[in-house]
Amino acid sequence: MRRTNVLATVTATVLVTGLTAACGSSSGGSGSSGDSSGKITLGMLAPLTGTFAQAGVDMSDGAKIAVKQINASGGVNGQKISLDIRDDGSDATKTSQATRDLASAGHKLIMGAYTSTECLAVKSLIASSGSVYVAPTCVSGDLTGGPGQKGADRVYRTGLRSAGDQPVDKSIPKIMNELAPGTKTWDYFGYDYSYGHEQSATFKANLSSLPGSPKLGSNVFIPLTSQNFRPYVSKLATAVESDPTGRGLFLGTYGVGTGSFLQQASSFNFLSKYKMIWTTGDPWDVFTALKGKFPTVWNQYDYVWAAYDNPTNNAFVKDFKKAYGHMPGANAAESFNAVMAYAAAIKKAGSTDPQKVSDALAGLTFKSTQGTTTIDATTHQANNNAVLSKLQGDPSSPDGIKILRTVIVQPKDASYKDGSNSTTNSINKGQ
Repeated sequence: MRRTNVLATVTATVLVTGLTAACGSSSGGSGSSGDSSGKITLGMLAPLTGTFAQAGVDMSDGAKIAVKQINASGGVNGQKISLDIRDDGSDATKTSQATRDLASAGHKLIMGAYTSTECLAVKSLIASSGSVYVAPTCVSGDLTGGPGQKGADRVYRTGLRSAGDQPVDKSIPKIMNELAPGTKTWDYFGYDYSYGHEQSATFKANLSSLPGSPKLGSNVFIPLTSQNFRPYVSKLATAVESDPTGRGLFLGTYGVGTGSFLQQASSFNFLSKYKMIWTTGDPWDVFTALKGKFPTVWNQYDYVWAAYDNPTNNAFVKDFKKAYGHMPGANAAESFNAVMAYAAAIKKAGSTDPQKVSDALAGLTFKSTQGTTTIDATTHQANNNAVLSKLQGDPSSPDGIKILRTVIVQPKDASYKDGSNSTTNSINKGQ
């Protein structure tokens, strides 16, 4: 089981140090164009301190697995890859400075940043710094182009785009309704920032078209950095107690916030009254810390390790578990995919020149955890699937999480089909 105490942090540091040595320095003097030693350095931003520090560690760990695999197979165009990882602190000002520092160091092939606020801060600096940016985790609709719309120059995303014009976002309420029929009222509990309000508004707008016309009930927003949820949970509990019939919960928090909500809400004894609890964000970033003690939930994001049974994902999961002692989550997989995209683009371009790499990223198809991924040449958005997973706390399952079912949703038309689960995925044999 994944641990989050001090001992585990020390152990993880040792593992990271060992892996970094195998991958090349995570910080230093080689430029992204390569140096005389034949090394290519990718600049990476991650929240290594602050509220989302665990997510930052996971992002870094996933990227390092990609670097290790690429270098073990000979590198890219005969050059090894390394990472210069800078702490963005989940703060837009710090992120902007870290972006400038990477560009000043000559590391102009940039990836990372965790939340949409930080990613948009990076985007605003790409043109002036002469850099390229690949965003793995943030989902804001403003980062890349919507369907058929031109994306910003030199800005790409290998992770999900979530916005009202995306087919998946339009269809999620319908899919939820099909997975939990009879739900008449949906409560929303999420963060008080731009994407949280956008998510709630999109969800509400799409509810009205569903059979039975379910409605949005209690709509609760909490400060982004708050860990004391009790006043807000109390408001939600009161609404549920007043009308518990046919109710569902859309939990718009992510990371440590979702774990805090579930722990603090347990004392109010109302979660069991929901027909469905729907969460978003990286489930492994949340539920491992709960040590197998959480209610059955559905999660919506773009990765859970059991969903995909293909050579790239299986190798990633095996190497990650060997290096860090636990299964990878979405933050790790997304960063792995971003490095894989850069490696494929550099190979295609035959160069690390930022403009040539950017040109190669547009329309690029590369190997990823979902099998293959293609970055649209116009929107600069990858065709990343959404993955819905039904999860249950289970101390006997890897990291205390039993994956009961996965549903893979195609980004183009929101059609969906079942993926693998904890029992059927071949990689689980011997875990």
